[in-house]
Amino acid sequence: MEVGQSNNIVAIIQARMQSTRLPGKVLMPMPFTSDISILGQIVNQLKKSKFNPIIIVATSVNNADDDIANFCKANQIIAHRGDENDVHSRFFEILKNSEYNTAIRITGDNPIIDFESLDFVLHNHIESKSDYSYTSDLPVGMNFEVFDVDAFIRMSALDLSSDDKEHVTLKFKSDNSFSNKIIFINSGIQDNIRVTIDYPSDYLMVSLLYDIANQNKIEPGIKLIQFVLKKYPWVLKANESNFQKKQFTKENDEVLYAVNLLDSLDLKKSAQYLSNYAGL
Repeated sequence: MEVGQSNNIVAIIQARMQSTRLPGKVLMPMPFTSDISILGQIVNQLKKSKFNPIIIVATSVNNADDDIANFCKANQIIAHRGDENDVHSRFFEILKNSEYNTAIRITGDNPIIDFESLDFVLHNHIESKSDYSYTSDLPVGMNFEVFDVDAFIRMSALDLSSDDKEHVTLKFKSDNSFSNKIIFINSGIQDNIRVTIDYPSDYLMVSLLYDIANQNKIEPGIKLIQFVLKKYPWVLKANESNFQKKQFTKENDEVLYAVNLLDSLDLKKSAQYLSNYAGL
């Protein structure tokens, strides 16, 4: 390993059992007939990184998340428990006074991790010495966020909004004092494909992807999506109408997203009205 040998890297998986659309999803089997959970698959994929990050699951102190803590104990994974809604504080408690230099933010509902792309992102982030690096051209649920731990500690001392506390890295993008780097993977896959798990239909689709991966001995990642696009393209259309929550740093960006969403639902009059009202 050329870059990162002297770096102490931590992968923090934020996970909790409570979910409005699909409660308990992080410990649901993946695929459906497996004895490995979604969280277990995420851990397995992270362990394949050549950077060998320390893996920590950041969950809440709520009783509902006892099962996540028990999972971590059974699998010899570090668990940190903190405030359910202030996710930022969970990360801060893990990183303050630590020996980690670089952190990877992972969410517990994204079980398809292309570890080769992760290593590419880590290499570029460390080499560039950026405060925050991220991808944006991969399917929804496969993009990466990597940040410098010292920069995160500096950011934690700023005035944080409730959105900043919930979404952890939002402040990196909205505050010009931090250096950001967009890293392009150039996989040739449409970034509107969704492999995150929010809805039951997401779970069923990703479960099928894992079955296809197992049957064809393909790692869950870019090569799997490329294989399915070529052989079973209809599979990736099964959840394309599901709504994806997004975070915006500019009001106009959020309004434009709402206009496009209304338009995609064939609510064209409402889309036009909102567009005119906002002066877009």
